[in-house]
Amino acid sequence: MASKINEEINQVNDLFNKAGYDTIRCDSIFSRFCFDLLANKISVENKTAQSAYKTLVTKVVTNIDALNPRNLKELKYISYFLNAVPLIIGKNNRRNELEESVAYYRQGITALSLKTLHNLLKNNESLLYFAKRGSIIARINGNKIKSQREKMSMSRKDLSRKIDVSAKSIASYERGIMNTNKEHLKKIEEVLEIKIIEPVKVFDQTPADLEWMNLHDSKPKPRKKNMPFFDEIYEIFEELEIFQFWTSKSPFDVLVSIPTEKNNKVIANNTMISAIFPYFDSKEEERLDIIRKILKIARFYGIVIVNEKIDTSKSKIGGIPVIEKKELKSIKNQKDFKKLVRKKL
Repeated sequence: MASKINEEINQVNDLFNKAGYDTIRCDSIFSRFCFDLLANKISVENKTAQSAYKTLVTKVVTNIDALNPRNLKELKYISYFLNAVPLIIGKNNRRNELEESVAYYRQGITALSLKTLHNLLKNNESLLYFAKRGSIIARINGNKIKSQREKMSMSRKDLSRKIDVSAKSIASYERGIMNTNKEHLKKIEEVLEIKIIEPVKVFDQTPADLEWMNLHDSKPKPRKKNMPFFDEIYEIFEELEIFQFWTSKSPFDVLVSIPTEKNNKVIANNTMISAIFPYFDSKEEERLDIIRKILKIARFYGIVIVNEKIDTSKSKIGGIPVIEKKELKSIKNQKDFKKLVRKKL
């Protein structure tokens, strides 16, 4: 099973590479994380703006319904903090194989088959359908329906009779509060003689599109057993009123968000990837190498927090700043924390 998943991760990685994405494999020989690949592509039109970078945080599985809800939530939050789009690539759900050119959703995260991803990346095809409660649904443009119906001097009742739905359904279509199935879509387009289908967003999603939960109502604490060092770091960040999101299924340990203010107003929140190392061994060295690659490809800053100084030549930290616990404990406020990080960069 592990070798099969590994093969599928390689296939997804190859598809991203051929489509011009830089990728990092984030799976570990010691454990699997809530995501397996991080892919990043820069827009040719605007290479300097932050919005020019398109980042996909991808999990590869066989059965999309076998994913742990907690891991899905973590995948969603990590993507939010990295200004990225979460994505699941799978073969089947609990009932059937995933259909080609159809998007499935799990906790608001898009799930696709490998073939669908291939069509989107290589053939630049639009995704037209999504699955909902066992049906294949199309998102339609209600304004186009209303405009064309009126242009053809057709009442809602006239159109409803021709496509075998109620006039109330036609009104819901036109107001944009109801989608339709493939059968009714075909009938509407034949009667109105226009295309009304709206492509499904996959790579151009934003947090507003993804049913985000309230971050501040459900931020998790460290879940490392018998690791008081993690709890100490949590308490330090709490005292500094630094927003923190602790992970349990990712290469890093905590994402911290530092507000940038101008004229006493918050104008941005800067995310920093943080890893906690109470000790250092071959397992942690591999994890640190993954983090270093993520920072490079995602273009984010990161810090490594340690109990006491470790041999940086051995740990292959590279450009990642190392902060000791005692340095954190001496900090009095967020401003001092930002100064310390800038000093270490």
